Amino acid sequence: MDAATCYRDVEDVFCQGDIFEDVPHAFLKERPTTPRPLSLASKKAGSLIDELSGDQFPPLETEVILPAHTLVARAVLLSHGCEIDKDKKHRIVALIRPMTSLRREDQEHVRRNGRRACFYLPPGEQLPEGDIDFRRISTVCLEWLEKRKRVKSLSEIARRKMLLALFLFFARLELDDAIFETREEQEE
Repeated sequence: MDAATCYRDVEDVFCQGDIFEDVPHAFLKERPTTPRPLSLASKKAGSLIDELSGDQFPPLETEVILPAHTLVARAVLLSHGCEIDKDKKHRIVALIRPMTSLRREDQEHVRRNGRRACFYLPPGEQLPEGDIDFRRISTVCLEWLEKRKRVKSLSEIARRKMLLALFLFFARLELDDAIFETREEQEE
């Protein structure tokens, strides 16, 4: 798939497949411990965790603020349109890595969509060559995305192919890709 068939301009509303700049992707490397009580917004109880030693952890369902390794990078919106309209707080995004972050031999494998854990993105206007990493899915609040720049959006065909790749990554099934083609593709 080339850039002309992969990308489209963004719409006025958020859409599944929108590509954002500068989105945080948190990664918890170690189990944080030693919580301290903390009052959160709306007078909710919570905990602040700023040490990475010991064995204490707050009770289940307690909101916790903790330090986390965070990579700020491009992201693609995975939340579906009907979910975007209903949930006013949470959006699910996946990390977009630049192809230059991969070893040369891995780059060719990704370009052929030979890795289940990612989906290849060709270079396009304002976008370097890269891939969507399905192992790096994050939840961000709507406010984060509203303040981020949307560069492009995946075309309908690319969005469907990305969803198929995401499904195959999690399900580990073998499917005939043709069952997900659009009518336009079948008529060609």
